[in-house]
Amino acid sequence: MVSVLQGMRLEPTKIPRLFGSEERQNFALSSSTLMLVRGKALNVYVFTVYDSAEDAAWLHAVTTRWADDLQRLNGH
Repeated sequence: MVSVLQGMRLEPTKIPRLFGSEERQNFALSSSTLMLVRGKALNVYVFTVYDSAEDAAWLHAVTTRWADDLQRLNGH
């Protein structure tokens, strides 16, 4: 099994203000996990918007839980 965490910068969002507008930078995180399940390659992909370190921790927890559950359910 191999898992890769990636971060990417998205298009900024314009936030209207009383005098003009302000841009807010947006980020996203994703993880792609490739694992062998019953002799077949399975790719599990999870993504979320990044606002804080809690989002990265959530992504890690979900990826780990899904991979563990898949291995357990398939007798590994």
